[in-house]
Amino acid sequence: MIRAARTSRIVAVATGCSLLAGCFTLTPIRLDSDIEPGRLRVHLTDAGVSRVAETLGERVRVLDGEVTRTTASDIVILVPSSGPAAFGEQVLFQELRLPRDDVTSLERRQLNKMRTGLAVGGAAAVAGLLIYEALSGKTGSTPDGGGGGPSESRVPVFRIFMR
Repeated sequence: MIRAARTSRIVAVATGCSLLAGCFTLTPIRLDSDIEPGRLRVHLTDAGVSRVAETLGERVRVLDGEVTRTTASDIVILVPSSGPAAFGEQVLFQELRLPRDDVTSLERRQLNKMRTGLAVGGAAAVAGLLIYEALSGKTGSTPDGGGGGPSESRVPVFRIFMR
């Protein structure tokens, strides 16, 4: 029983680490090539940081957003900016026109199938181990048959909390 609990902890930690790493990779894009619209990460120069701070009200060195169009001299990106709303937080989007001189590098965000498969497989393994432990019928009794709880295995389907 201790071994199964230790194994499930190891699998849970490995799954958590892979989920933190994310299921996406960032692929560099050359600035001098044609840039197709899509989700990109834009790294800014110091001048770009100052220019964006005037518009967004905060200093950011990296922008994550949707590039809507590009010209020979500009990159137009749609970035999220949040603002207060009557009931909760409302996400608003703002379109920024960045001169190419203000951009140091671009990266395209792409789904990594291997990481995604490992994350899903790890989550399924953790779920399977937890279900196995819950339904295995081990009640905590000692090997000589003494002590322990009831002989049946009970799994709560739902709980009602009352005060």
